[in-house]
Amino acid sequence: MSKQDAIAWTGRREEGWYPGNRPQDPNPTLNGVIQTTYDWYRDKVGRPRQSVRLMTPQEQGEIYASFWSRAHCDEVLKAQGRAAAAIHFDTAFNAGGAQAIKILQKCLGVFADGIWGPTTFKALSLQSSDLPERLLWARLRYYEEISRARPNLRPNLLEWLDRTLDLRDHFVLGGA
Repeated sequence: MSKQDAIAWTGRREEGWYPGNRPQDPNPTLNGVIQTTYDWYRDKVGRPRQSVRLMTPQEQGEIYASFWSRAHCDEVLKAQGRAAAAIHFDTAFNAGGAQAIKILQKCLGVFADGIWGPTTFKALSLQSSDLPERLLWARLRYYEEISRARPNLRPNLLEWLDRTLDLRDHFVLGGA
């Protein structure tokens, strides 16, 4: 499994939608990329801001790759393999890199500050092979917590559960 495989899986799970289709998520979105992330990307590459509806496939790929890099998915892949890396990447894409690292750190039993450092890396390299399952369970707990804390996001819970189960089927059980 490569970075491209995980990115492709996540990309297939994303859809294009805009405000009005899902009032609980008012931020314009295309293929999982929200307007604020697209603005960050356009600022970073020195291009003027524009509607996320105008995002090109190349820009989308670069944004996905930035999530892979910022969440240190290459290190997860090397230390724990394809399932852990794919789950961690998809969590970073859906919840943000810092949140994904916090979820990973909780599973590793280290201080969960969302900052990647030597303690996280060392703990990652010492983990058993059940890390992918623990990441999935921790992700489910996170979704449950945010759906309680932010009632406007509760309508997303079923979709988040489905996505997490699909990750398990594809990368842990090898079903696809």
